Amino acid sequence: MRAGPLSKDAVIDTLNHYFVSVYTSQEDYESAGRRPRDEIDAYNLIYHTALDEKRSCGSVSTYITAPNGKLLDSAVVSKAIEKDTLLNMLNATVEKLGTKPGDPVVKPHPQSAPPEAPEGALVLYLVARAAGTGPTTGGSWHEFPSENWIVLNKDRWTKLLPNAKISVGDTWPMDKESAAIFLFYFYPQTEDTKDIPKNRIDEQSLKATVVSIDGATVHARLEGAMKMKHNFYPGREDNNFVEASLIGYIEFNTVASKIISLKLVTEKATYAKTIFDVAVTSTP
Repeated sequence: MRAGPLSKDAVIDTLNHYFVSVYTSQEDYESAGRRPRDEIDAYNLIYHTALDEKRSCGSVSTYITAPNGKLLDSAVVSKAIEKDTLLNMLNATVEKLGTKPGDPVVKPHPQSAPPEAPEGALVLYLVARAAGTGPTTGGSWHEFPSENWIVLNKDRWTKLLPNAKISVGDTWPMDKESAAIFLFYFYPQTEDTKDIPKNRIDEQSLKATVVSIDGATVHARLEGAMKMKHNFYPGREDNNFVEASLIGYIEFNTVASKIISLKLVTEKATYAKTIFDVAVTSTP
């Protein structure tokens, strides 16, 4: 949708002046989701109303409701992206309700924000995007990069640091379990974004080499590689693997036992023969 109708000026202008736009993540509204109970009930009511009225509906759909939540129109995304289907739906609703134009209710702002994290946690921001050609490239899948925020509690990120005194030129392997927490997200956009813990890392190495030491501040180069099984569709087994070489750096303070900065990128990466790139960086 973002790469199709939601990128058209006419649709953007109509939404901004006549509607309050809301997008949801299905996982947030499941029984074990992160939304309040009343929001989950309201979300489910829209879906079940569409079912009862034999309207178009599904887990990936567009719904137009009145301010009181009453369902007015709907279309599955595969239909909504066709030509001017979405724009026609919007215009028909405006005409039916006699809605007057107004200023956008919410001003434009970043859609991805850091999550709440416990004191002393390390928060990582990860961006992934496919490039070139390949079996999983095409359509709107890779028109935009994907974003993830990953939180490592202090007991985890401290294991990324050396457990002994070090000098320039020394190396140490980073704790595999701790590194796997963010390496699990090293893949391009796919349908399966829910079963991340089910990803299987078959090969993993991430080594740090001390480049310089300035007082208590250590700067080390990161190098590594990985091979990971990740299904394109949830619950559907395939033979798609991530294979990547990694490079980056970590800067930390030995006295304060604090990571000042961590940056890691894929030097070369493929998923099911599709070339992709990942960059992850720590946030202040």
